[in-house]
Amino acid sequence: MSMNTIFIPFAATQSFSKLAVDYVANVSTLKPFIQDFPSHISLENQIQLRKRNPVNREILHQVLSDQYQKVNITKEVASNIELLLNDKTFTICTAHQPCIFGGPLYFIYKIAHAIRLAKDCKEYFPEYNFVPIFFMGTEDNDIAEIGSVNVDGQKYQWQTQQTGACGRMNTTDLEPICIELLAMLNENLEDEKYLMELFKEAYLSQHSLADATRILVNGLFASHGLVVLDADDRRLKRQFKFVVQDELFQRTSNQLVEKATSDLAKHYKIQARGREINLFYIAEGIRERIEFIDQGFRVHNTDISFTVEEMHHEIETHPEHFSPNVILRPVYQELILPNISFIGGGGELAYWLELKTVFDHFNVTYPILILRNSFLLIEQKIGLLQKNLGLPWEDIFLDKELILKRNSSPTMIP
Repeated sequence: MSMNTIFIPFAATQSFSKLAVDYVANVSTLKPFIQDFPSHISLENQIQLRKRNPVNREILHQVLSDQYQKVNITKEVASNIELLLNDKTFTICTAHQPCIFGGPLYFIYKIAHAIRLAKDCKEYFPEYNFVPIFFMGTEDNDIAEIGSVNVDGQKYQWQTQQTGACGRMNTTDLEPICIELLAMLNENLEDEKYLMELFKEAYLSQHSLADATRILVNGLFASHGLVVLDADDRRLKRQFKFVVQDELFQRTSNQLVEKATSDLAKHYKIQARGREINLFYIAEGIRERIEFIDQGFRVHNTDISFTVEEMHHEIETHPEHFSPNVILRPVYQELILPNISFIGGGGELAYWLELKTVFDHFNVTYPILILRNSFLLIEQKIGLLQKNLGLPWEDIFLDKELILKRNSSPTMIP
């Protein structure tokens, strides 16, 4: 299949926020909120920062090795997991919820961008290794978003009574959607037959959604060495204990985020705001906010509560029961990965820009943020129409009436 590629500036699409456009343009207003803007030099500097602030590679390796026991691992993925033990190996990370059947198309774009940047970094800095990581947001409990997928203009919604962290949910009741999607594919076409088998393996074998998503993503990208991580693991959460303790007993992050959002709000729309406590309590069928009360703590929408002493004990004995929200998840991610760059959409970058002082407080290295690439696929007949009309590609993002007004000839009045 023949394709032509045309590059359009982000600003010309009028599809991105002012913050995202300014970030890509390296506008100095944003410099206090980040480590540095993306560049060859900033990535090189980030490597040196990471070397001075190492992570526990042995535990990361153990967790990934265990999680890939359920997957047909390729030599490329196996090699990258082993490379993570090497202190000259760093990661390029992107993240998303484990949306059913991949969810929105930018789920794929993010991963492709991470893979490409990892390859580019190896060319830039050949003395180091770079592993692309897909960090699954398996602890998210937004079933409305995670459990929906649009195909050929039709929306499919996962109907389930399961609650709690979506990554822990069983995929058995996804069978009706899976059967409908399989019926759309042609088993006589090699690529579609492969996708059919991948869907069956992922969603018709009674896996958890986390395991199903790993199977799906691995089936699509394993040849490129992409490593998929589910951070909902007790061993990883033990490293997060000091953040949990600070969050529950000092509640520092909210104060820092309030200051950052106040400063950002002078120039940009705020993407996310923190809470007094930016943690959820997570257990079987439960992921609910932890709230501070006079006598200690309670878990929203449940009858679970803790005194101060009981909460200290819970953190020590069950660190896996604490789940970060959107404010602390980035800190957790960078705490457990030897990461130098995070690739996200405009909305993700907007809330990451609120967090630099939170990272500094916990002495966790803040990564180089990169706005993910975006793509628009144009059918050949649309391309011919654009050519015949003589319209610049940027015009397809404009309002139709504006295009007509701009391109119409003035009417002559006698």
